[in-house]
Amino acid sequence: MLSAPAAQLAPPVDLPGPASTEAATPGVDPLGFVGVGGGADASSGVPIRVVVGRDRVLGPFGARLLVDYGRQSGGSFGEGTLAAAAHVTLDTHVLGLRPYAGVGGGYQFDLLSGGYNQGAFAGGLVGVEVPVGTSFGIYLESDLDYYFTDAGDASVDGFQPQFGVGVRFRF
Repeated sequence: MLSAPAAQLAPPVDLPGPASTEAATPGVDPLGFVGVGGGADASSGVPIRVVVGRDRVLGPFGARLLVDYGRQSGGSFGEGTLAAAAHVTLDTHVLGLRPYAGVGGGYQFDLLSGGYNQGAFAGGLVGVEVPVGTSFGIYLESDLDYYFTDAGDASVDGFQPQFGVGVRFRF
């Protein structure tokens, strides 16, 4: 009876490369960011947005904090609304772009007009960042928040859609 020779195993090969999936991926690094932008909402508001965050805090999930001034302002900064929110995001990278989606919530403070536009909200967002080099990007995003109180634009029944565009600096 004939038998085949025993297979020989090759010794393990240590290939050079990053120790983490976060490092040295073209178009991905750096992971932290701060951004500023503007937008529009359903009540003709023109909010100014500041956002800070980090991609891939835990696997593909990131985190971000944002502050909007002027949500639901009817086009007038005199109403003085200030919204703060936190989101958990899912960040991907496709064809050199950074599409993302997130869910979260926050609270909107009505600083000047008697509390009409004040209350807690939860919502989601989708967006895309177009990298400009390794440190800057232009972002375009849309979010839809649901206000748990009667605050907000009554014509949208507690839902408040928004649209924003701005620039991000990555670090």
